[in-house]
Amino acid sequence: MPRFLILRKSGVHRAACFALYRALLHQKHELQLTERQQHLFRKPIRAIFKRNSKLQSPPQISTALRLGYETLEGLHDGVRKQKVLNRILELASLPQTSARLGDLSSSPRTKTASSQKPRKRDAIPYPGTTPVLARPFQDLSGRRHVPVLINANRVPFLRLKKPQPPFLSRIIRDTVNTRELRITRAERLTSEISIAEDEDDWDQILYNRFGMDYMDTEGEPWDREVKRASDRNHKLQVEAIKKRADVAAEMYAIVEQEKALAEEQKLRKRDEKHKATKARRLARRGWTEPDIQEKLYPQTEKTVTRDSLAETQKNSNPVQEEARKPNTELQWRKRGDKYKTSDELKQLYEASFKPKTDEEMARIKEARARRKEEESERKAEKWKRKQENIAFWEQKLNNKAEDSTNKRLGSEK
Repeated sequence: MPRFLILRKSGVHRAACFALYRALLHQKHELQLTERQQHLFRKPIRAIFKRNSKLQSPPQISTALRLGYETLEGLHDGVRKQKVLNRILELASLPQTSARLGDLSSSPRTKTASSQKPRKRDAIPYPGTTPVLARPFQDLSGRRHVPVLINANRVPFLRLKKPQPPFLSRIIRDTVNTRELRITRAERLTSEISIAEDEDDWDQILYNRFGMDYMDTEGEPWDREVKRASDRNHKLQVEAIKKRADVAAEMYAIVEQEKALAEEQKLRKRDEKHKATKARRLARRGWTEPDIQEKLYPQTEKTVTRDSLAETQKNSNPVQEEARKPNTELQWRKRGDKYKTSDELKQLYEASFKPKTDEEMARIKEARARRKEEESERKAEKWKRKQENIAFWEQKLNNKAEDSTNKRLGSEK
């Protein structure tokens, strides 16, 4: 048998195993067992076949099949029949299996409470947890981790760490289910509005032909209540969208603040590290601790109070304060070839917005035409010099080529 062949996928092997399985289970009828004994007889056989159904090793498969055939042969043999049967019932009566059997007096297939899966704990927040929107925290014991703003199916939340808490998963799942329920309700109410309008039309027809007025008993038309429910549902949807937008904005602000604090913490740690390195270097050079502190921290922060500010203003010299003020009239600026004060520049700037007279417009146009003519003359003069330069060098190259040709011809003669 080739090693790469998987026996459990072979049709011949599967047919042989099923035949052995049916033959073993068929022996319970020939042994004349009670209902409880039949169940105890079936249980170990099914468990062993289920456990060995995924075997891929040929030696293990041959050992399991040999055990099955020996068991079947022992059940057929009259001498060993009772011994093999007792062994099977003993395997079925072990504590680890009997605990899962339960009370089999009523039915061997009855499920007990112990066989059911344990119920999962409700996803609730951890006691004493600080709300997420209470961030950022100013004081932390370790490194600051910046949260990530995530959009989970249009539900914003801050991912602080992985894995995601079950409580957060439940909140997202409930929010999505509520939104889908409202969308489905809106579609249903939209389709029911036409039905309600048809009911109102039918009531109107009955009133016009037979005088049957249902408005007195019902109180309101059919479509009014449906529209009211649709408006209420739409209002809930809009409020939920606004609430999610507000929460997302708050979370985005938290992320930005966390980034700023993390950058500040990073810079502060870097400065502390540099200062510690410099302090060790100065200590190796023989500096004392006070000198190192004065070197690294030369300036101390001074707290400015209202009294100290008033005292400073009281002791200030008016002449010095006047000298500190900038005098805009004495500030000179160069404009073109002339120096003009700031007042003159301001007047020129304001005059540029005033409407021009016909004479001023004529002078402006004349100046523009003159500048344009001068520019064209300057370009023509430049082009003329360029052409003369090109002609000069072409003539020079031609003369040089002619001289070299004459010299070559003279040498050949």
